[in-house]
Amino acid sequence: MRRELGVASIELVIILPLLLALLLLVADVLRVHLQYSTLEHGLRSVLRELQAESAAGRIPSADGIRLRLQQRGRGELDGVTVSVTPHVSLEAMLGQEEGSPDPASEIRLPADPVLEVTARVRPRLQLTPSWLIDDRELSYQSTLLLLTDRLPAGGAG
Repeated sequence: MRRELGVASIELVIILPLLLALLLLVADVLRVHLQYSTLEHGLRSVLRELQAESAAGRIPSADGIRLRLQQRGRGELDGVTVSVTPHVSLEAMLGQEEGSPDPASEIRLPADPVLEVTARVRPRLQLTPSWLIDDRELSYQSTLLLLTDRLPAGGAG
């Protein structure tokens, strides 16, 4: 019995750092998930509001969308990029020629002008165990398509 007195302390010294590293890794993954959920919710919320406003005939400029996204980011954003690209039709946006739909498809795409609103947010997130993971930029992107038949004559800016 006396020979085994130090075994428990040696086992504790070996296992405690491993448990601590595992705990830190789990906490970091949860932090990444929380930030992703917060930013994705804010991004989708702003784009849903934009879609509702476009149905009412109003659409803000790219700067207005960027400002809303920064407000919804709750201070966790490092950069916000918004692009509003007008297209003549959905077919033109998808790269198909007008009047030549896919023969295998029965789906007809709308011929109305379309706005493609793409928002990309870059968080301030720093990964804690940076020695475990290569440095790479985290970013989230979402795209919204708006039919422009109800937009005012000025369109989007």
